[in-house]
Amino acid sequence: MTTGPLISPEMFREFCFDAMKTRIESIKRYKDKVCLHSCGNTRKLMDQLIETGIDCYQSLQTGANMELEDLIREYGDKICFWGGIAVETLIGGTPEEVRREVRRAIQTGKEFGGFILGSSHSIPYGIKYENFMALLDEHDKCK
Repeated sequence: MTTGPLISPEMFREFCFDAMKTRIESIKRYKDKVCLHSCGNTRKLMDQLIETGIDCYQSLQTGANMELEDLIREYGDKICFWGGIAVETLIGGTPEEVRREVRRAIQTGKEFGGFILGSSHSIPYGIKYENFMALLDEHDKCK
């Protein structure tokens, strides 16, 4: 949900944590890194998600108070974040608005630690071609 997780941290610990941790340990026998995609506001679960062994969290839904700068500041030494560009901006914004978000996200990553630049969810149908190209172009300019 945009206001918080569907279950409390206590319920997550009781019903989900062990199974998730076991699954991640199993995956890591074959792969070095594990990424998790989760929509909504999961801040109250972030410590537990990190504890399960997740290496990268994807889908920083800015409309759900999952801001890149805040998350990197608090957890950037423990986990990589993938996102930073609101999918709403890619769909309804202008190329310059996209470029501003790219510059802000990259500056945040440089200041606080690494991250993977991406949308707050995916690259869904309906994104303006000009906006997607602005994202790629601005990324290349900011390297």
